[in-house]
Amino acid sequence: MKEESSAPSLSGFGADQPRFVTITEPKEELSIIRIIGITAALLGYQLSYSCNFSIITPIIGRLRFASYMKSIVWCIAPICDFLVQTTVGYYSDKCHSRLGRRRPFIITGGVGLITSVLIMFFCENIGHGISEKHWRTVSQVFFIIAFTIMNISLNTIQCPARALISDILPDHQKVVGYTIATIMNGLGAIIVNLIGGLSLYKYTPLSNEKFLFTIGFISALVTILITSLVSPERRFNIHVETKNVWVELFNSFRYAPAVVIRAAISYFLGWCAIFAYLVEITNYFGEIIYSGEASDADPVAHQKYVDGVNFGMLTLAVMYSVSLLYGFIQPTIVKLIGAKLSLTISMFIAVVVFIAFNFIFNKWVLLFLFGLLGIPYLVLCSIPFTIVSMSVSEKDVGKNFGVVNAFGCFGQQLANLSIVYGVAAALPDRPNLLIALETVFAFATGIFAHFLIVPEEKKQAINSQPLLG
Repeated sequence: MKEESSAPSLSGFGADQPRFVTITEPKEELSIIRIIGITAALLGYQLSYSCNFSIITPIIGRLRFASYMKSIVWCIAPICDFLVQTTVGYYSDKCHSRLGRRRPFIITGGVGLITSVLIMFFCENIGHGISEKHWRTVSQVFFIIAFTIMNISLNTIQCPARALISDILPDHQKVVGYTIATIMNGLGAIIVNLIGGLSLYKYTPLSNEKFLFTIGFISALVTILITSLVSPERRFNIHVETKNVWVELFNSFRYAPAVVIRAAISYFLGWCAIFAYLVEITNYFGEIIYSGEASDADPVAHQKYVDGVNFGMLTLAVMYSVSLLYGFIQPTIVKLIGAKLSLTISMFIAVVVFIAFNFIFNKWVLLFLFGLLGIPYLVLCSIPFTIVSMSVSEKDVGKNFGVVNAFGCFGQQLANLSIVYGVAAALPDRPNLLIALETVFAFATGIFAHFLIVPEEKKQAINSQPLLG
C-alpha cells in the first residue's frame, strides 16, 4: 500500500504531522457477508429509531408531562435531525482520523446511544434517588436529557453509516449495498415493533418499555461493533477546503434548482401528513381502542393501555412490512404510471385511511387499514430523493439531498406544532383527531405531486440514488 508524507508542521513545534495512507487505489470487491456487516449499524440505528416513535409517547403519558411539554419534547427529534445530520455529514467528509472518515462518528454515536438508553431506562429510579418529593419532575428532566442524547446519537450514526456504502464499495456493488441497507432499515423497524406487538416482555421480568430499551441497547452495541470491525476504511488523505457549514447549507437552499425545491416541498408536505400518525398511533390504540390509561395510578386501566400500545406496535410492524414488500414492485409501478402519479395515488390512499379509521373500531380491520400506509410511506421516502439524484450532477447530490432532508425536518416541526401541540392542547386526549387531521396534508401532497419536475431517467443514476430516503 502506498503512503504519502505530509508537509512539515507550521505550528512552531518543529514536528511533522502524521503520515496519511492514500485511499486513491481502486476499491476491492467485497462479499455479500462483508457488505451485510458494513451495513449492520443501520439495523441497530433503525431498531432504536423505531423505539422513538413507538414508546416515547406512552412514556410521556406515564410520566404525566403537561400537554405543552409533550410538544416541546417532540420538537427535539426534528431539530436534532436538521442540526446534527447537517453538521456530521459535513465534517465526516473531512475527517482525517486513523479509523477513517466515518467510523469515529459511528462509534461516538454508539456510545451516546447506549448512554441515553441507560439514562432513559433508569430515569424514574434516578428521580426517586434524588428527591422522593419531586421524583416525577426529576424523572422528566432526565428523560428529556436522555431523549436529546438519543436523537443526537442516532443522527451521528445514520449519516456516516450510509456514507460508508459509497466510500467503500466499488460502483458496480453500490446498488447491492443500498439494497441491503434498505432491507436493514426495514427489518429494524419491523423487528422492534413485532417484539412489542407480540408482548414478548411478558416472558421476562422487565416491563414492555424496559424490555424494548434492552433490545435497543444490545442491538446498538453489537451492530456498531460489527460495522466498526469489518469496514475496510482507510485514512482520508485528501485536503478539502473547510468552509462554514451553515453558509454552505444556505447557499444550497439559495441556489437549489427548481426540480430540487419542488421535490423538497413534496417531502415537506408528506412528512406533515405522516408525522402525527407515527407519534400517536400507539397512544391511539392504548386510549381509544383498548380504553386504557397511560398513568399507572389504576393498574387495570394501565395494563389495558399497555396492551393497546403493543397492538399499535404490531400495526406499525405490518405497515413497515408492507413498505418493505412494496419496495420490490415500486420500480415496475413507477415505470408504468410515472413518479408523479405514483406519489399522488399513494397519498390518496393515506387520505382514505385517515378518513376511514374514524368509523372503524375493530382492531383487526384497523390493523389491515393502517398497514396500507406502508405504500405512501415508502413512496414518500424514495420518490423525492430519486428525482433529485436523476436531476443533479453526482458531486452535488449530497448537498441537494441535504436540502430535501431539511424540508422534511421542517414538515415534522410544522406537524408537531400545529397538530401534536396546537390541536392537542385545545382538544386533549383525542389522538384519533390528531391522526385524522393529517388528511389535509396528505391530500395537499397528492395534489402537489402534479407539479414535480421528473427528468428522463439516466442510466448512470441508478448507482448513486438511494433505494429509500
